[in-house]
Amino acid sequence: MKVDLHIPQPWTFEPGQHIFLCIPAVGWWTFHPFSVCWGDVQQEGENLRRVTFSLLVRRRTGFTDTLFQRTLKATDCRITIPAIVEGPYGGGIATNTMESYGTVLLFSAGVGISHQLPFIQRLVQGHVKGNVAVRRLILVWIVRKPEHLDWVRLWMAQILGIEKCREVLVIRIFITIPCDIKEIRWLDGPSAAVVEILAGRPDVALVVRKEASRQIGAMGVLVCGTGSLSDDVRSACRKVQSTSQVDYIEESFTW
Repeated sequence: MKVDLHIPQPWTFEPGQHIFLCIPAVGWWTFHPFSVCWGDVQQEGENLRRVTFSLLVRRRTGFTDTLFQRTLKATDCRITIPAIVEGPYGGGIATNTMESYGTVLLFSAGVGISHQLPFIQRLVQGHVKGNVAVRRLILVWIVRKPEHLDWVRLWMAQILGIEKCREVLVIRIFITIPCDIKEIRWLDGPSAAVVEILAGRPDVALVVRKEASRQIGAMGVLVCGTGSLSDDVRSACRKVQSTSQVDYIEESFTW
């Protein structure tokens, strides 16, 4: 589910932040943590700004299942409902913003992309402005089905539309369920040149080893996904740390 929260007061959005969400009509007065996937501020009038935080919510049990069932029954699978938001928490000096690394390698699995997307946006914008050290930014995203790419298609199109984005960003998407890769059309135009779509699962150790051999400056590796993916990335980073400056950072949604 994609959840857009329209906030009545200005908040400054930072990568790595999360909020606690309460929807009384769905989960009574319980609050549930979610990573903020995207933040947007639009000017509406001379002194009015519309702030929107967006979440990607994976359906599980309890609150998320109830929200899913209610949305599924609505017209166009869309509902508008009052909510209470506490936060945002994290970000700033409490979070490694990855801005000091010359090379940044991001791994995500499924909805784990919700944590990585704000970092990609911040680092690409920083590269264009010249206020971050990043010279090479690689995203490795593992999904089960091609339709899962639509979760972030509009947001990714905005990032890839940033000037000079192709100078720094490379995206490799791995689809694990057998399908015809050649038939997938995710992004059109020049932006598509940044994205490589592959079948199967990545060889994590090989990816880390190759990026370490060509890294510019120190390399930061940030992973957000399944426990097994985190284990594989951690192990791969350890093997190259004796010959390269590599830092491993893990986000496991343990608020």
